[in-house]
Amino acid sequence: MNPNPNPNKKQNPHAQAREAASPDGFAEFWLSYPKKVGKGAAEAAWKKLHPPTSVVIAAIAAQRNCDQWRRDGGQYVPNPATWLNQRRWEDGAEATIPVSADGKPYRDPMIYGFDTANGDPLPDGWILPPTGETRYMPGFGWVLSPPRRVAAVSYTHLTLPTIYSV
Repeated sequence: MNPNPNPNKKQNPHAQAREAASPDGFAEFWLSYPKKVGKGAAEAAWKKLHPPTSVVIAAIAAQRNCDQWRRDGGQYVPNPATWLNQRRWEDGAEATIPVSADGKPYRDPMIYGFDTANGDPLPDGWILPPTGETRYMPGFGWVLSPPRRVAAVSYTHLTLPTIYSV
């Protein structure tokens, strides 16, 4: 070791860049997290906790679709530092209810069946059988649909024949 170190020694610029860089995985976390507030606090929480990046990213992807995070334009998405400090990546994802294009809850046709006569669409790649069945029931296959109900018909305008007895 040199007893007279050089007092004019410059610091290594690469060492400064390494110190300023984000901790491992934080950049991916920040890119995937939907709410961009409190980056410094979130980075401090990340450094303190050292969460597994792949698990955190998967949890964000799952929670992004839950009702709490989608409600009111994302108003209830927790701040990133709060999410990290509460170890929310360990939460189980809420069950999400898929929604079809018309806004109604999606019903899987392979579980619940479908009836094209009542307006249900055919699943992709399916064709109607040539025998005229329009309803598919899992476990049974193709069956005939019951006739569609029409509006109630009034028979008050009909007159019944009069029967005479002798």
